[in-house]
Amino acid sequence: MSFAGSSRNPQIWGSVRQENVKHKDGDAQTCIDVGQIMEKVRRDNYVRHQQALEQSDNIANNIQNWKNSNDQDMKELGKQMELLQRRKEQIRKNSMEMHFLADQLRQKLARMQQTKQMNEAKNGHDEAMQC
Repeated sequence: MSFAGSSRNPQIWGSVRQENVKHKDGDAQTCIDVGQIMEKVRRDNYVRHQQALEQSDNIANNIQNWKNSNDQDMKELGKQMELLQRRKEQIRKNSMEMHFLADQLRQKLARMQQTKQMNEAKNGHDEAMQC
């Protein structure tokens, strides 16, 4: 992994000091500016944290909006169910009333037929008497 770059470019992780350190075995190594890398990590973490907070707020707002919408839908559903219940009760009352009126009509029709039969029988009896 290479951390080569310039401190003027914030996209690069750190700067590399151009000094060579001689070890016992004679290998030359390049020194890395760890402080700059740590600062970059801190900035990146801060940015990620801010983004996470924004996303959390957005999610919380979305959930609250959904909840409010759902609550309104549930209230509306409750109102509609109440209206349906009232309509059902009205239909039941109307049905009972229609049943009662139908019974009255049947009774009236039966009386009319009975009166008609009695009149026919009386007329038949009167005609038989006249002959």
